[in-house]
Amino acid sequence: MKKISYIVILLTVSFFSYGDEHVETCHHNKSHSCYQCWEVSFGLGKATIEEKADGHEMDGNIWHLHATKGLDKQIFGINYGLSMGVEGFFGDIKDHYHATVGLALFFSEAVHFSIGPSLGYAKHAHHDEHGHDEHGHDDPHAGEEGHDEHEEDEGFETEIGWHGELCFHFGHFNDYIVGGFIGYGENDHETCTEYGLSIGKHF
Repeated sequence: MKKISYIVILLTVSFFSYGDEHVETCHHNKSHSCYQCWEVSFGLGKATIEEKADGHEMDGNIWHLHATKGLDKQIFGINYGLSMGVEGFFGDIKDHYHATVGLALFFSEAVHFSIGPSLGYAKHAHHDEHGHDEHGHDDPHAGEEGHDEHEEDEGFETEIGWHGELCFHFGHFNDYIVGGFIGYGENDHETCTEYGLSIGKHF
């Protein structure tokens, strides 16, 4: 699958081409470690939403705003901190927004994983392949045989789920961090798989 190929390529590049460069750069100020500071990034990418009810998939573009705050503490030898993010869809997929907060685990100064609960705000279109209305009667707007697919737009729905995301750095451009992200989340209604590139900065 193309998605698996993209994930393997991004992970390979992030782990092997980055090396210790980020550690040296980030410690130009000895009192401002990457395990302590804020990292804020903005990204663009692709996402696939799959409806759990019928397996229907939609592919679209996303914008992605993500922030982590290292707490300079460890659990089982792994540095951790706080994570928060918000994203929205544009292009083929519209009216889908997600926000998440949670725990960030820093596997290295170049790679961290965030996971936590998420809140979705989305508008869904419900399909009726048999041309029936909400009461199960023949829809007068369906085709002559009553089997045309009927789509009805619904209002926005609030959905609670969870979201996990792996973020990694490729290198630096001036004072900015160039990296990428891979994420997966789900709620009762749908699942969402996403990946993309980002640019960020330490504070």
